[in-house]
Amino acid sequence: MKIYIDRCGTLCIERAGKIADQFCSACTPEFITCGDWCPQFGDPVLGPGGDSTITICQGRVLSGEIVDERPRKEGGK
Repeated sequence: MKIYIDRCGTLCIERAGKIADQFCSACTPEFITCGDWCPQFGDPVLGPGGDSTITICQGRVLSGEIVDERPRKEGGK
């Protein structure tokens, strides 16, 4: 699976060759996109074999190729 975090921090997943924003249904009754503004949104972690993981709400873990398009902050983060 190919996972993107766009430059605004929105979580997107490539499915059938198309990139789609992911919506949160676990934290709010409204349809809002999942992203790094949520306190349950973790940082990508590089795993063995080249795939990475990211933890999102309710402890769910996504794994695959993660492309993080967010601008880097000073200090390396």
